Amino acid sequence: MKRYRQASPRGSTSCSPEGRCIIPLCLMGIAASACSVDLSKLRGSGSSSPDGAADFPVMSDMPGADGGAADRGEDALGADTMLVSPDLPFVDAVTVAGDVGDLPEPVVTDDATVPDDVADSSDLPAAAGEDASNAPPDFGGGGSGGNGGTGGTGGVDATGGGGGGSGGTGGVDAAGGGGSGGSGGSGVDAGIDSGGGSGGADAGYSDTGGVGGFGGFGGAGPDPDLVLWYKFDESSGTTAADSSSSGGSIRDGTLGTIGSGGSATFSSDCQVGTHALSLVPNYNAPSPGGGYLTVPAPEALAPGALTIAIWIKLAATTSAENWDRIFDFGNGPSGNAFLYLTARASDAPNIPLRFGISDSGHTTSAEQRLESPSTLTANVWHHIAIVLPAGATYTGALYLDGAVVATRSAMTLHLSDVGTTTLNWLGRSPYNADPFFYGSLDDLRIYKRALSATEISALFMLR
Repeated sequence: MKRYRQASPRGSTSCSPEGRCIIPLCLMGIAASACSVDLSKLRGSGSSSPDGAADFPVMSDMPGADGGAADRGEDALGADTMLVSPDLPFVDAVTVAGDVGDLPEPVVTDDATVPDDVADSSDLPAAAGEDASNAPPDFGGGGSGGNGGTGGTGGVDATGGGGGGSGGTGGVDAAGGGGSGGSGGSGVDAGIDSGGGSGGADAGYSDTGGVGGFGGFGGAGPDPDLVLWYKFDESSGTTAADSSSSGGSIRDGTLGTIGSGGSATFSSDCQVGTHALSLVPNYNAPSPGGGYLTVPAPEALAPGALTIAIWIKLAATTSAENWDRIFDFGNGPSGNAFLYLTARASDAPNIPLRFGISDSGHTTSAEQRLESPSTLTANVWHHIAIVLPAGATYTGALYLDGAVVATRSAMTLHLSDVGTTTLNWLGRSPYNADPFFYGSLDDLRIYKRALSATEISALFMLR
């Protein structure tokens, strides 16, 4: 192992009369008490050091005062060692023997192999004269997630959920805490309670991370304006449960069939929830018919402003399905007041989706209509919403898959103008010549207010 010999000021060590000195040894990295070799132990020829290594000669043993090789100490000390004048400030390396002894080689290790009794450097006190404030920061870990936050405002159905806020970023001072999360948003439908916000990011110096933000709970419900709601989540039976509970009354629907060969059942092929209403017609004479659902009269539920929303899936789009009804509320063929929704109005060139409301018959001038610009596709779920605001005159809107596809200004009719209806069906027309609906219906909702475009979009996003 290499040791280092350094020059000393004149007079700080013993020198020979010739002006040559044996330089004290300083071992790098060890205490001052171990830096110098006792000159009395640097003996002449024939002496031995305690550990049996070769002796270093003193000046009196060195022959040749004529400046030759011996005078330079090369014979006695070897070519690896050089005698220097006291005023030379340089250092050379020498292999040290004797009672100083070799130091063990350092052991390369990592944190996993450090013995328990070795102190962590962060626990050691600052060296004398060292500014502790300049020490590298000891960052803490991220904070824990926040608790649930405040609830959002009520949604548009019984279980509207508010969104949760995110956790703030951790501070950088000695106690930097995470920022507060946002409160719950306005729920528009069956939402799931949000979890806690994320924990604060980098913690402050020598501290734990900040506490995460608060997550929002679900919004309050039920929505008092939701007056009829058929989820169609039953798996069997002939009753479709009303989930609105508006005014404390239950308005269940009843599945039925007419003729032979048709059916009305619950199916797991659905868009929202677990099941949907599946309706299959029978086109064969002499007794054509099919399945349908009977519901309560809507006039008393929403006499003024009205929103009707429903998911539909057409099983076929042939001429056999022209004028089939998604819903029809009226008093039969002889009645002049009604409202209806058909998937295929074949009196128009593009066979559109059409909504109509009238208090004076089925003529074009008597009906106030909203129509889609194109024909619906089969075997695809479509979301349909009709919005009729309150007021003597208003602008009605037809939504398809979350977007407005038709509006009509200066509309005037509401359910109060239609009056009480006795034939209130999903999937069936009051006209015997019209086919029964062929396909599936899901998540029917009737509100006694006009939903906003944002609320319609949220209903469309439900799955």
